[in-house]
Amino acid sequence: MILEPTMQPVPLHKNAQGVLRVGNTRVSLDVVIANYRQGLTAEAIVQELDTLDLGDVYAVLAYYLHNQADVEAYLAEQERHVVELQQQWETYQTTTALQTSLSVDDIRQEP
Repeated sequence: MILEPTMQPVPLHKNAQGVLRVGNTRVSLDVVIANYRQGLTAEAIVQELDTLDLGDVYAVLAYYLHNQADVEAYLAEQERHVVELQQQWETYQTTTALQTSLSVDDIRQEP
């Protein structure tokens, strides 16, 4: 039998929020790449995140290494989105606290 190489699709899927997830898990590409950058091997990543498949992690890391500029652009965009969400949340909390404070002041001022 002669072994014929086949192309496997990259085990990434985009959820409704536009976040890339690895394989059939909820683990994001961001998390896998962050672990890889910290020096973890594919095996260590799977040991740390046991819902991942070793073959999927190797495939995702290979995709990252062959498409580093595109993946880095995606990761930077994700980081910008996280910062934006954090700012929106902080604004919401400040506004809510101010509204609550004003409501309490109104109650105190009533005869």
